[in-house]
Amino acid sequence: AEGKPGDADRIDQIDALRYCFKKLKDTDKKLIEQRYIDKLSLKEIAEHLNLSASRTCRIISRIHNLLLECIKIQAVS
Repeated sequence: AEGKPGDADRIDQIDALRYCFKKLKDTDKKLIEQRYIDKLSLKEIAEHLNLSASRTCRIISRIHNLLLECIKIQAVS
């Protein structure tokens, strides 16, 4: 059976995300894992880091931007 249109693009994006995630610093990987795998709230992560929730949000946003830029580069190469 053939996949739905767009499935190949989605797989390419997932592969790019995996590649880009591996390139992150260990501390950044840990934050993303805590947020999306462990499903910790920003407040919980902030408490672990002894930071404010707003500062933690800015850090995670920076990591998202790094991943997004990396994925865009992978898409054109």
